[in-house]
Amino acid sequence: MPLTSKTLSFATAVEKLESLVKEIVEIDERAHKLGISKEEYALLNVAKKYLSNRSDSDLTAFVKELDREIKTMLFPGWWREVKMETEVEQTLFDTCFQKFAGDLDTKQLTSLSEELMNFIVRYNP
Repeated sequence: MPLTSKTLSFATAVEKLESLVKEIVEIDERAHKLGISKEEYALLNVAKKYLSNRSDSDLTAFVKELDREIKTMLFPGWWREVKMETEVEQTLFDTCFQKFAGDLDTKQLTSLSEELMNFIVRYNP
């Protein structure tokens, strides 16, 4: 069977899909090893971006605590209500400030809490 551009495109798509599945399995394994959910693992990666000097166990405890606190505030469609979205954003910033004010300046704390908010909206519609 001669290789056509269609065959090569299909083979490339299969390779990309296999790579993606492998990456998902690795993420699941890393999250499981740390004792956290995939959602918490995503939050952990955001926190690591800003706080690379902190240990995995310290940041893991932070995201577990944060996730627990935020989950009590959420309900289906919560992000559509301006008051709720503002409350969640404020809680995120306050929690980040209390925990990391010594490590990050206000601009970094704001960026961290905004990125965390983006993941929370994505995982909790």
